[in-house]
Amino acid sequence: MNTVKNCLIRVTVILFLLSNVACSTKQPNGALIDINEVGSGYAVIVWEAVPEVTGYEVYAAHDQSKEYTLLNSTTDLKYIDNSLMPLSVAYYKIKPYTETDGIKTYRNYSNIVSTKTGNLGSPELSILGFVSEEVFLVWTQIAGATGYQVYMSRIGDRIRKLVCSTVVPSCTIPVNASETYYFSARAVTTGATTTYVGEFSKILVVIAKPIKDPVITLVSKATSIDVFWNAQTGISGYEVYIGDTSVFLFAKQVKDIKTTRLTLTGLTLGFKYYVWVRSYIKSKTGVKSYSEFAPIAKYTITHIES
Repeated sequence: MNTVKNCLIRVTVILFLLSNVACSTKQPNGALIDINEVGSGYAVIVWEAVPEVTGYEVYAAHDQSKEYTLLNSTTDLKYIDNSLMPLSVAYYKIKPYTETDGIKTYRNYSNIVSTKTGNLGSPELSILGFVSEEVFLVWTQIAGATGYQVYMSRIGDRIRKLVCSTVVPSCTIPVNASETYYFSARAVTTGATTTYVGEFSKILVVIAKPIKDPVITLVSKATSIDVFWNAQTGISGYEVYIGDTSVFLFAKQVKDIKTTRLTLTGLTLGFKYYVWVRSYIKSKTGVKSYSEFAPIAKYTITHIES
């Protein structure tokens, strides 16, 4: 009898242990996710691949209540949420699953990541002109930006490509003569793992057809300067700039005219001034193609000591 009791006890203990093992068995962990890029109206969520799964369900909560809703089911390792508003908060998590005969078996949820969309603003993109087979672009600085990206496409291109990443509001880009290019720029702020981007600028259309630069003659008259330059055929107009350094980026545009003469007045006696003139051709849509002009003009930079 004691032998039978001992056997029953052993069997009971074994069953109890097996039952504990089954109850404590955990499903494989969910994927580790992060936020790769954030714009004023979107966020890019990325995650690590989970072995032996069919796909991933992406969930989001777009307010502090954290009531998650299913955004999408995907087999990719990233998802772009385009439903965000500027300066809004969003929380994300994903749930890997395996699907067999239409039935989904889920893994654990991933970690939760959150972000706040930015509002960097859009730069104003313009062209200084051409130097050989290069185009020099400049744009307005954006407060809070740590850098800028310039994208380019040509006629027939399905997507635009990144051609310049820089921390200064200017960039020189190689081009082919007689081709038409479309440029746009945006500000970026880079965090530890996330890049926040602003809205793209308006598209700038550039026809890579360099125009000869005008030749300038200056005549100083005490506190004014008479500026003359040669007339050019087929030109829509001329832009005149003045500055107190030889760096064109710091120059100020004083006139956009069709004639070939201008008097600059209100100058300070004894100051040194630098004057630039560049010609341009204006298209039917209002886009200007400029004469050759470097950021520091290598020709006809003339300073006058009043």
